[in-house]
Amino acid sequence: MKPREPRRFDAHFNFSGRCAAFCIVPPYLLEHLLSKAKTAEHRRKLLDSINLSSHVRGARTVALARKQTHGTAQISVYDARHRETSSGAALLWSEAKGGTPTDPDVKNVVEFTRATRDFYREVFKRNSVDGKGYDLRSYIHFGDGWDNAQWDGTQMDYGDGDGVEFNSFTSSVDVIGHELTHGVTQYTSDLEYQAQSGALNESFSDVMGTMIKQYHLKQNVAGADWLIGQGLFKNGDALRSMKQPGTAYDGDPQPADMSHYKKTTQDSGGVHLNSGIPNRAFYEACNAFGPQKNAWETIGPVWYQTFIHLPADADFQTAADATFTRAKLLGTAQAQAVQAGWAAVKIDVKVTMEAIAVT
Repeated sequence: MKPREPRRFDAHFNFSGRCAAFCIVPPYLLEHLLSKAKTAEHRRKLLDSINLSSHVRGARTVALARKQTHGTAQISVYDARHRETSSGAALLWSEAKGGTPTDPDVKNVVEFTRATRDFYREVFKRNSVDGKGYDLRSYIHFGDGWDNAQWDGTQMDYGDGDGVEFNSFTSSVDVIGHELTHGVTQYTSDLEYQAQSGALNESFSDVMGTMIKQYHLKQNVAGADWLIGQGLFKNGDALRSMKQPGTAYDGDPQPADMSHYKKTTQDSGGVHLNSGIPNRAFYEACNAFGPQKNAWETIGPVWYQTFIHLPADADFQTAADATFTRAKLLGTAQAQAVQAGWAAVKIDVKVTMEAIAVT
């Protein structure tokens, strides 16, 4: 399917930047949809989504003070009862009690959270988000038609979607993988959520989210769609395209390389906007290594081992050099693929292949 040509946002479009850290839907997309809302009710729901996404940012700071240090990686799902808090939520399903969930949202959360947990365990030998068996709690029906999902520092919260633009936010395995990976970053590199380090934070979640989807669906590089959030939009669009940033939906503003990098004070310095650049670098590296190969077996380990050890203030050049250095430990083919991936987005690694030949 030929991707639609992106329509750039108007220069005067209002990017408020109001979105909780680690929400899957960026603030500029919600405001873009708000500008197109055709009914008062839909407009109200979008405004509520923007306000709630702003509110939960403050809640995350409190949540991070209550880090769980160990557990048994058990999954549980609660009903937030359309409230904007997990207080008073009802337990719907837990791994400890067992049984087969029947509610569609519960089934999705259980299946996709398990897929994420098992991917980290089986592929990277990591025991949940903290590496120590963190118990994975999820709250569905969070807010009234909330157009978002988030990792708040201790748990997952899922909105039902507004029913006009969005489906339930439990419906995409890569979205759940993306959000839980924010927990992995929290317990490892803790990349600062601002500017390029924040874009790397978002990109790492996309990278892991798409690999989780590919592993779950048994897809190789060529067979995967490389879309984030496919199925969230009722019209079939996605939130982001890692293969072709700027083409996921009509109006997608993501740049595809450094010549189109967006300098902005909004969106926490463009963390969702510019994440398309390292996203594409990862796709291009995987494709260069081999379209018929599995990303989680080739370039995925390079990204994972690099990103969990990046300094908190890392920029794109730091990530490029570090992934290349990690790749060359695995072999020339991996190093060449990683170099090609970053070159595709107009970032040159500082360590050359010639240097490898003499070391």
